Amino acid sequence: MTRDARQQRLSIIALVLALALPASARGDAVPPPPSDCPLGSEGNTSHCGPYCMPKKCSDGAACAAGTVCKETKLCIEQKTCSGGKPPPFDFQIPPTLRDEVKGSCVAAACQAGSCRTLSV
Repeated sequence: MTRDARQQRLSIIALVLALALPASARGDAVPPPPSDCPLGSEGNTSHCGPYCMPKKCSDGAACAAGTVCKETKLCIEQKTCSGGKPPPFDFQIPPTLRDEVKGSCVAAACQAGSCRTLSV
């Protein structure tokens, strides 16, 4: 067998072995954000789960067409979110506090969280 024929054969064997090896896949999936958030909030998601976050504003210029920025009473619950990565990454994400909108407190008392007035 000639040298070129051996190299060609070795290349084919290497290709077959590479294709036969299982591919490693890691998912970094998070659940979708909620679609039923109270007025003045919007759906968001993270590794700590889906939640409704306040859609804060300072003036009407930052608002989308057809919306206004105004003070609104919302039931807000503060949650701690933290996490990490599995090996081989092995690092921790420092805990952060996030505001989760649980509903409006205009007509009733909050069943979760406390009533806060925010510009949304």
